[in-house]
Amino acid sequence: MRSNDQTSGQTEALMNAFIDNLISQAKAKSASVDWEIGNIWRAEDEIKAAICRLGKAQHPVADTTSPAHKGFQVWGGLIHIRNAKEHAKQETDEIFRSRGYLMPTVEAADTRLSGAICEILSY
Repeated sequence: MRSNDQTSGQTEALMNAFIDNLISQAKAKSASVDWEIGNIWRAEDEIKAAICRLGKAQHPVADTTSPAHKGFQVWGGLIHIRNAKEHAKQETDEIFRSRGYLMPTVEAADTRLSGAICEILSY
């Protein structure tokens, strides 16, 4: 989704920078893990923080496959209840399953994030 003053290309570049930044943060958290005795709890916290950042990075990846977000549409926000209702109607479980959006969503996340996930979890 984008604002009136942004092009689709600008919005896509911002989204990719956002995702790349979160992946970099996740990798940095994972790289700082020290599994030595006495540091186990801190290590667990760092891995949780890394996974949380990957989850945040996954959200816009999934949005790119959603009919509600297709083509980086101009978004007026949830201020108007009508916008919120229309948006929600396009992102139901039924729509994702019946119209074949589920697998493209999984594939997009796999393509964009699988390398980072493997790197982070291989600590």
